[in-house]
Amino acid sequence: MGILNGNDEDNRIGPSDIEYSRQIDPSESESMIMTSKSPREEMIQDIDKVFSDFRDALLSLDSQDDEIDKLTDQLHSSIGEMMKISKNYEYHGLPVTGFVMHCLLIRDFLRYVLDKGFLNKSKPLNDVKTMMQGFQLLKELLVHMHQTQMKKKQQQSQSSINDDDGDDEILSTKSTPKTDENFNPTVTNDQETSNLCLFPAGEDETVFQLSTLARAIGFQEVLHREFGSFWLTNKTTSNLLSVFRLACGFSYKGFLRTPRLVLSKKYRARCYVRAASTANIRVPFDSAHFLDSHISRKCWANICANNSNAIGKNFWIPAQSRWIVPENGGGIIEKKLPEGEKKLVRCRLVRPRPNVINPDGIVIFHCHGSGFVITRPEVHDVYLKKWVTKLGDVPVVSVDYALRAKYPRQFQDTLDAYLWLISGDKMVEDILGFHPKKLIFIGDSAGGMLVMSNILLINEIRRKCPEFKIIMPDSIVTFYSAFWLNAEWSSSKIMSIFDPLLHYGNILAIAGCFSGVQGSKKTFKNPPKNRLVKVSRYAAEDMRSIKRISFPRRMDSWYLEDGRINAKMFRQVHSLLESPYVTCPKYDRFDDLKDIELCLVTTFGCIFLDDNIEMAKAWKGPIELHALEGLEHGFLFLPFEREAHQFSLEKVQQVINKSRSVKKSDLSNNNESTVASDRL
Repeated sequence: MGILNGNDEDNRIGPSDIEYSRQIDPSESESMIMTSKSPREEMIQDIDKVFSDFRDALLSLDSQDDEIDKLTDQLHSSIGEMMKISKNYEYHGLPVTGFVMHCLLIRDFLRYVLDKGFLNKSKPLNDVKTMMQGFQLLKELLVHMHQTQMKKKQQQSQSSINDDDGDDEILSTKSTPKTDENFNPTVTNDQETSNLCLFPAGEDETVFQLSTLARAIGFQEVLHREFGSFWLTNKTTSNLLSVFRLACGFSYKGFLRTPRLVLSKKYRARCYVRAASTANIRVPFDSAHFLDSHISRKCWANICANNSNAIGKNFWIPAQSRWIVPENGGGIIEKKLPEGEKKLVRCRLVRPRPNVINPDGIVIFHCHGSGFVITRPEVHDVYLKKWVTKLGDVPVVSVDYALRAKYPRQFQDTLDAYLWLISGDKMVEDILGFHPKKLIFIGDSAGGMLVMSNILLINEIRRKCPEFKIIMPDSIVTFYSAFWLNAEWSSSKIMSIFDPLLHYGNILAIAGCFSGVQGSKKTFKNPPKNRLVKVSRYAAEDMRSIKRISFPRRMDSWYLEDGRINAKMFRQVHSLLESPYVTCPKYDRFDDLKDIELCLVTTFGCIFLDDNIEMAKAWKGPIELHALEGLEHGFLFLPFEREAHQFSLEKVQQVINKSRSVKKSDLSNNNESTVASDRL
């Protein structure tokens, strides 16, 4: 597992301290361990070595293939181009962007081809050529996105000059983007292109990118038929993703096609790509509905999350009715909801066994991921119980926010849970054993966006009502989180075709549900009144799960019209999700939060890599940024990824220990939190 780290302790003045380390294979020569080289130089040297080995393997073939030689030269030349373009978008020179991800995927693919001996077989050799052509297509898409950003910046500069001259001419950028063959994308000017945003494209560029990817069906089928998750380090992970592809194909074709799906690798890959490319909130998400069933949660608890040293307990809390998350825009709404509109929010307490009272009053406030559409906090016990066991006396309160709900319902549930936790209500002490004095916010995937947005909402409450008692968190830790979910594309999202879990179709299906365009639910859940109702509800839940797995519901995808990307719907979704709580880096008051420490953990295999880079650029306080190689999005769910789990636990322990050492003022007398500003 390679780890690329960046630390910033000086309020972002001057360069970050960067450390790069990766696991060295015993077969590699000692010359590969280049501790004195920069991360970028080490990456390029590693990639060059793989290309050299690949060319040597081509020369050893009985017959030479001019086409594959040409493709190899093209891909190798694209490495330097992508690395140079990446510099325009990086955080303090840290080579962590979708452009760099593209280079590392090429490296891992060539290494996989060499390890598996694909060059010695005629049929796989044709598949290798198809894959190399696909990588070349992705490179052209990345260059096109960079061109669009540069042209947009030039137009903005020209518009600013015109405004200064009193010229009222308006420059429009809403025409469909076209590739400029005379444009040199690698030419950089530090004053003109430094700190460019990785999300420059807008709706038109996003439609262009997705329309091109949707036509690359052959490339995607070969990828998922022959090469699978070649970029992952753990074989078990690859096998699990193969099962997921099978489940997606099953949800797409139904029960009667099961034998062919199991027996034919080609048919299975074709069905998966069709299902993923036309995904909606019902297919393939109905095939993942088993994760939310009562039976699955019990099995998961006993097999993967069984821990005799920790205990989990569900409880319901009353939602507050004063502070309301706005449906559009930023800020916060202060009003009194009618009595009949109040609801309950389900939460889960995970604590060590036996219960140990925390003298520091530290509580981890946690929000789970899974795209706002599936799973509950119980599923995340697989790592939460390990954490509380190691931490000893720090409990976790995890919010079971509304699933498949229209924005901002999930954000409202999270805010309500936080305000209840700091309310001083006797129920808080009855459940936790104490009233929280210090909070650590932690979230993974979609949960990372929820905890970050919660911070922004809390800040808005504090600004609007200074006398309102607020406990600001000491630190925020997020894992492979999304921070930009308004249907705009970026360089790392172009790589979504490699990820079975987060294929672009699945992301678009989530955005449709999130925006209320398709598949969202409006129902409120309340706790069962007695055991009979509880058992009946669980039974109905399990039956519904079995039905949805066996007979997936059919519906058209909101983002497609006659098999093509629907640009009009994209603009509609973009307008519905134009909020700083959905695009967190756009928030304009981060100076208010500069005393809070932020730790971002992501992976080079995560399509939300760019989200984390933009979040790091926007944050004004102390920050750590960690990019891990060879790991899937959602690695916290995978017990066998021990090294990644240990790394994550160490990050959590660091912020807890730092919080213990901080002497905070009496928050009952001081509305402003006193938080350490040292580097983690």
